Amino acid sequence: MLFFLVLFSGFSLHMMRTSLLDNAQIMGSEIASGYATHEEVYIAEYTSILKNTAKAIEVRLQEQQDISVIRQWLRDYQDYVHDTMGIEGIEIYATAYGKIAGATYWEGDDLIDPTQTTWYQMAMESGGEIIFTPTYIDQRLNSPTLTMAMQIEDTDSVIAVDIYPEQFTGWSKMDSLPEDSRYFLFDSEGFLLHYNGFDESEIPEFDSYTKELFSEIKKGLHDVSSSYITDPDGEKRGVYYSVTPNGWVSVITIPYDYLLRGTEKISIFYLSSIAFISILSVLFLVRDWHLNQKVKLTNDVVRVLGNSYYALYLVNVEQGSYTIIKASDYVRQHLPEKGTYMDLLHTLKDITQADVYHDIEQTFSLQNIRELVKKRVKNFGGDFQRLFNDQYRWVNIRMLFDESLRPNEVILCFRDIEEEKQAQLNYNKLLQDSLKTSQEIAKTKNMFFSNMSHDMRTPLNAIIGLSELASNHLSSPDKIKEYLQKINLSSKHLLGLINDILEISRLEQGKLELNKTSFPIQQEMQELFSIFEIQAQKNEKHFSSKFEIQNKVVIGDWFRIQQILNNLLSNAIKYTLPGDHIDVTVREIPHEGSGYSDFQIIVSDTGVGMDKDFLEKLFIPFERDVRFGAKNVSGTGLGMPIIQNLIMQMDGEINVESELGKGSVFTVTLPLYLEQNQNHDTEKAKSSEQYQLEGKHVLLVEDNEINMEIATEILTIKNIHVTQAWNGKEAVDLFSSSEQGTFDFILMDMQMPVMGGCEATKQIRSLPREDAKSIPIIAVTANAFSEDIAETMAAGMNAHISKPIDLNILYSTLESLS
Repeated sequence: MLFFLVLFSGFSLHMMRTSLLDNAQIMGSEIASGYATHEEVYIAEYTSILKNTAKAIEVRLQEQQDISVIRQWLRDYQDYVHDTMGIEGIEIYATAYGKIAGATYWEGDDLIDPTQTTWYQMAMESGGEIIFTPTYIDQRLNSPTLTMAMQIEDTDSVIAVDIYPEQFTGWSKMDSLPEDSRYFLFDSEGFLLHYNGFDESEIPEFDSYTKELFSEIKKGLHDVSSSYITDPDGEKRGVYYSVTPNGWVSVITIPYDYLLRGTEKISIFYLSSIAFISILSVLFLVRDWHLNQKVKLTNDVVRVLGNSYYALYLVNVEQGSYTIIKASDYVRQHLPEKGTYMDLLHTLKDITQADVYHDIEQTFSLQNIRELVKKRVKNFGGDFQRLFNDQYRWVNIRMLFDESLRPNEVILCFRDIEEEKQAQLNYNKLLQDSLKTSQEIAKTKNMFFSNMSHDMRTPLNAIIGLSELASNHLSSPDKIKEYLQKINLSSKHLLGLINDILEISRLEQGKLELNKTSFPIQQEMQELFSIFEIQAQKNEKHFSSKFEIQNKVVIGDWFRIQQILNNLLSNAIKYTLPGDHIDVTVREIPHEGSGYSDFQIIVSDTGVGMDKDFLEKLFIPFERDVRFGAKNVSGTGLGMPIIQNLIMQMDGEINVESELGKGSVFTVTLPLYLEQNQNHDTEKAKSSEQYQLEGKHVLLVEDNEINMEIATEILTIKNIHVTQAWNGKEAVDLFSSSEQGTFDFILMDMQMPVMGGCEATKQIRSLPREDAKSIPIIAVTANAFSEDIAETMAAGMNAHISKPIDLNILYSTLESLS
């Protein structure tokens, strides 16, 4: 009986000791929380200062007040805070217009980039919430500092307040603390902001002591009442703490002797202690009830998470055993609730492929799992395919380890991921296909540039060589004329190559615009066909054309239709041999009552033709047929892609039939609206000799010396007086300093140094003189696209002429504007 009494008494004393420590835990935590609240009150004052300052600075930024005004306001407000709130040593500053605006002068503050500071970046990322920086060493004061900051609403400016740890000395009072207690205040990173209740010299290796204390708190070692820290002198202290909303940690340490003081007298008052214990028991029951509710909630959460997995197994890696938590019907049919782990692995053998099972057996062997647990790997796994009802589906297997489990236990779980895995595989395939396509495009373009290098060098070599030959035959006009004609042909060929490259680029970017006007379709086509008929006759080839149309005038983009016909007929000339036939048929397919007809253009030849392999690549950019005779024919490989795009832009279609060695047939069908007035009068273009421009005065604006010489010569041929300007600014100066009506025209280059053509035109049009508004200004530039023309018109120009200059177009334009 005595034994049980002693045992019961010892047990009771132990329980009493435990209860005292539990109460001390509650008391200490409450005290720490009280001090944390005390700190929060002071922080609230700084928060109020920060928000009031932010609102005031926001108003001044909206009014775009000068930074010096903002600085002065901050000085006044800081003085106000000192005088009315009694807060000393406060440092208020803000960022404004990319600079620091401080209430106190900072040496070199104009050189500081605030956007590179930690407090600025944290404030901008917080979205208007107040942030606290970790403690750092202030470069100006060489003392520990931390900064409160917040973004000023709807601006990229930040308001900030510096807090210095020495200010905390007045914040905490030790009157309410138990005897010999110590108080510590850490920031979120463990920097000791303040301490009270002792002198630093009382604790040897003070820095190491405080760092260890903070580290143990962060690890959760002092979340239980029985925990303590041992001072260097061997004294045990209970540790209690509270965390403020801004992440600071308020810590109280109380000597164990104080906490357990008087326990030796408890035996005398044992009976009274029984009552006390009973009360505590009731409190514990209430606490346990709350804990049970929390456990129940935790179990509910675990159950919800467990529903994501179709199988869960508790595995003991030391015993090599398993316990089923949740399993598929297949496993339950083959395994008991508990068994050996190897039996569990063997069930996968019949529902996975041999190589997959081998990998799982090696990866999730007991030995490998033990190594993972030893290394504290908490999550490990991978994906494999498992058989479900004669169908393989993707499954994820994971080994989960946590210290909350019993030693040497892990959870093995399986989850069906078929849908997300297929999405991932499809995405990877898309990436691979994109990479392959990019590589093929790069390969094709590299081949194209290689071919283009050859094709462009051919006319360039001809131009250079013929120029040298001409210089060597200056005494022979016939030779020089022949060389110049060939130089002209080579130049046009080179220009055609460049135009093809630009055209395909514009088509790929979707920048092509159609210019639909009425034109006599049969008349225009007959004139075009006559040119190719002459070429065919020179090459001993037979050319014929036939028209089967009722409406002679249509509405469409004749320039683009001509471009399509030029390409098809040029190819027909290129890829036929002497004696071959080239036939063109233009047929109208009317749509009664619709206002339009389909015009079918059939270009057939008896030339070299194409094989089936090349027909499939005919409309791919940069592709060229280099078989047999075609390999010596120059071209970019862009002609067919260009005309296909043009035809598609016109809502038409193109069909090709070809047989190697027998020829090709191209059929183009274009829908064209019909002009109601079929009596379309046409006017023949004049020759360059027929234009009357003698005595006119032109201001010629050109920055290139050779282009200036060519244009001057072209104009002086017609007895036009030329004044030269070498950039836009010089043109503006010449025009503004000239007499009214001095110039009849201005020919303006677009891209020039100092000032471009569009800007020069705008300045001329804005001059306060009458002829500035009326003088014709013609753009003469290599920029020949519709958006370039639109830009010149928007600048105030009257017309646009492309380089290289066509004499007839130039003279016609000048005459029409004179």
